Amino acid sequence: MQAATCLKDAEDVYALADTHPGRLQTAIPYDFYPEKEWRDDLEWGATELYDALSAGPAPAGTPNTDALYYLRRAAHWAHAYITGPYDAADTLNLYDVTGLAHFELYQAIEHAGNPSKLEVTKPQLLADLRKQLNEAVVQSDTDPFGFGFPVGHLRHHQPRRRPGGDGCGI
Repeated sequence: MQAATCLKDAEDVYALADTHPGRLQTAIPYDFYPEKEWRDDLEWGATELYDALSAGPAPAGTPNTDALYYLRRAAHWAHAYITGPYDAADTLNLYDVTGLAHFELYQAIEHAGNPSKLEVTKPQLLADLRKQLNEAVVQSDTDPFGFGFPVGHLRHHQPRRRPGGDGCGI
């Protein structure tokens, strides 16, 4: 009973998503949680709804019982992310869930038998994950701590270095 309620609530929340936001405001102050991208959230949410609906018969009263509808929506948002302005721009941080979303969508596409006419393919998802990791390597080469993502206020601090040290003051 609780799972059915959660599934219905998840579909309701997904249906409320603003898919044409102006400036994305995620938290106050913006500097604390400066997310600019939202397509990854919709990709992951749609993939999770696909997973839930494809696991068995949908509970009575479920607004949309077509699991493939959500798989198509997930593929749409993955494609929108990949072709959007923030692809691989700031991926390995606490708010961009693209890595998880792409991984889950890849598995969902496989689970669904690799349906045709999706807006994104498994090779495209893998290529984008590779691109994100390559960008993180480039970022880590410029970061004094070797982080694969910008760290905001920490970026202004230079670690103590000893000759032959690892940059951690050791």
